[in-house]
Amino acid sequence: MELENGKYIQHRILVRPWGWECQFTVDLDGRYIDEVLPIDSKADEKAISQAIDDRLLEIKNRLQDAAQEVPERIYTEKEIVSLLVSKELLTEDQSLSDLRSKSEITAEAKG
Repeated sequence: MELENGKYIQHRILVRPWGWECQFTVDLDGRYIDEVLPIDSKADEKAISQAIDDRLLEIKNRLQDAAQEVPERIYTEKEIVSLLVSKELLTEDQSLSDLRSKSEITAEAKG
């Protein structure tokens, strides 16, 4: 089977109670992709190939979008303290080590 968006490995048609499916495996840029697609019972090889290619294009686009996402920022202790002070959760003369969890306060109160 010829595919535009990946290297064909295998596929098989499955008849399920809810309809026909095509389970396929392809190599997409060095990644093995195993997927299942609903198909028409009258689908020929060309229609199945097109359905697989369409799904591979969706997967490629998702992978590219994920690669372009901005990584999470790692904040320094100074930035965290500044943010907590601005939200009045910490005073200027306190540090992060002065913060206590609710469970610590509860345990202390029960003493």
